[in-house]
Amino acid sequence: MPFVEHQGCRLFYRDQGQGPETILFLHSNFASGRWWEPVASFLAGPYRRLIPDLRGHGQSCRPETGYDVPSQAGDLAGVIGAAAPEVLHLVAHGFGAAVALEYAVTHPGRLRSLTLVAPAPAEGVKTPPEALAVFQAMREDRNLLLRALSSMMPSLPPGNLMQALVDETQTMAPAAFIADAQALSLWHVQDRLRSFRVPTLIVWGDLDVMVSYQEAERTMLDIPGATLEVLQNAGHVPFLEKPEPFVNILLAFLGEDFDHYEEIRQVDEDEPPVMLNL
Repeated sequence: MPFVEHQGCRLFYRDQGQGPETILFLHSNFASGRWWEPVASFLAGPYRRLIPDLRGHGQSCRPETGYDVPSQAGDLAGVIGAAAPEVLHLVAHGFGAAVALEYAVTHPGRLRSLTLVAPAPAEGVKTPPEALAVFQAMREDRNLLLRALSSMMPSLPPGNLMQALVDETQTMAPAAFIADAQALSLWHVQDRLRSFRVPTLIVWGDLDVMVSYQEAERTMLDIPGATLEVLQNAGHVPFLEKPEPFVNILLAFLGEDFDHYEEIRQVDEDEPPVMLNL
């Protein structure tokens, strides 16, 4: 199984298939790369798929530190540098979307496109202390963890898949249960997006209890030329709840003429941002 060593952390990633283009999928907190497997299976054939585990998650290292967004974007850069010399498409969810956006603003030349699913807002998130206390309690209370994950995915039926997701979340590094949320309180990228030029899609589920439509819309408006797609009857994890409709949205975006997209997304630095629907 492939691993990358980066700043003392051993990072695991899945490397699946071959194709003319590569997609890297990045998971959120309380998750792992396994969450992307249903979507990746739909894409077998036309795309090579890279699916890493963030530090503290899945099969990657479980340190006490290094969970701030810039450090994890450095981890992502380490994986991409070792596994993907080509320009690639980056698809990321939740907290992973913050890591992806941090990476994207510093390495825009490495990306063909960026897809953010239920992204943490570009202005960052202030997690209240009482929420951090719940996250901490989820480490020891399986039923609480099950209820929390189920509320994130209201259209995913209870069963073996949900139980397997809970099992894997329980293996997270203890520090990661609250460190990812704390990291978002110290991070924002809004002021660095004015000159961002990577074609960007945002996908949001209309039953999302974690990220509001207004937050998703603000992130879209912060990224010049970004588009927002709403997936009906899906919550915070639309790619697990509705994998086939999600893949259809993703493939339609990846099939766009990005050269043309780049031309019409050019904005004058002296003009206010403009929302474009492509």
